[in-house]
Amino acid sequence: MRTFHTATEPSTAWSGTAAVIEPEPWMANALCTQVDPEVFFPEKPDTPELARKVCGSCDVIEQCREYALRTRPRHGIWAGMTLRQRNKIKVTL
Repeated sequence: MRTFHTATEPSTAWSGTAAVIEPEPWMANALCTQVDPEVFFPEKPDTPELARKVCGSCDVIEQCREYALRTRPRHGIWAGMTLRQRNKIKVTL
């Protein structure tokens, strides 16, 4: 099994600020895998400017957004969105 370090979701174990999760196929193309994970865990949760720059250039931002809204990770920046922003979006599956 290959491990993937990224922002966390409730069902994962913590490893520093990153979690080890089973990767989804689209994650192999995510730009966040090429950047320091700390970028996606800013000191002030509502200041994700650098993460947004990375996400804005990412080819898999839509898959990331869908994943974040489906799994509801409680930490980190996903698809350029903070937890507060993700929580404002109602998802109907």
